[in-house]
Amino acid sequence: MSIQVKSKQRGMSFLGLLFVGGLLAVTGVIGAQIVPTAIEYQAINKAANKAREGNTVAEVRAIFDRAAAIDNIESVRGKTLK
Repeated sequence: MSIQVKSKQRGMSFLGLLFVGGLLAVTGVIGAQIVPTAIEYQAINKAANKAREGNTVAEVRAIFDRAAAIDNIESVRGKTLK
């Protein structure tokens, strides 16, 4: 009679799989909320830097509004700039 040694199983348990899946889901939800905000923030900065070219308040607001229309910025308007 020969004695066979059981080989250790490799892989991930079901609970481990659920844990990793939960972490990925939470990361995805957080990323889905952060990415659009970051993109709009960068678009606002770009439009504000472009608006610096204006010499009067009306020109600055008009330049910003044109850039905001192109980049589809909804949260800031030219009249809210200081």
